[in-house]
Amino acid sequence: MKHAIKILLITICLCLNPNANAHSPNSDSLSVYIDNIFMGKRCCIDFDKIPSVLLKNYYCNYLFECSQIKTSFNDPFSSINQKAIKKLFIEKSDVLSTNGILHVRTGKAKEGYLYVNKYIMDNVANLDCKPDNIKIIYVYNDKEVETKDEVMQLIGLRKWRIKTVKVVQYEQLGVMTVYIVGK
Repeated sequence: MKHAIKILLITICLCLNPNANAHSPNSDSLSVYIDNIFMGKRCCIDFDKIPSVLLKNYYCNYLFECSQIKTSFNDPFSSINQKAIKKLFIEKSDVLSTNGILHVRTGKAKEGYLYVNKYIMDNVANLDCKPDNIKIIYVYNDKEVETKDEVMQLIGLRKWRIKTVKVVQYEQLGVMTVYIVGK
């Protein structure tokens, strides 16, 4: 009985969405963002795009095991801890296109942190530079984010606690510094 209900639900979903394969999380055409940080296309995810301080102090312990990242080239999502994901959704990037954007939200990431990361990615797009070549440094209240406690404070940042966000890019160095001033 349970098996028949599952088949019925899957059939209904496929009938309601004829382009289901185009927006499947397994589709290689999807652009992947983790907490609004661009990771690349589904086939070519590069976890090194996450700033190293965040990778070392948050994502390696919470979202995935970093030792598996280097060995898991066929399916980069196999190393992600499913319990750490709060929300997974796909949005269309263009009405005429079948390409979409896959968003992965971690449970500890608050709306302020997501806002800051979206602001960074919007600035990268506006500056017409490739996010592949940029190292991001977070500065919160005039102090560079370096320790685990500072990283967790950044991850848990609420939007109403942000007074200003400013992005400064140093093209020669390939560095983008994000200045966040809290209330």
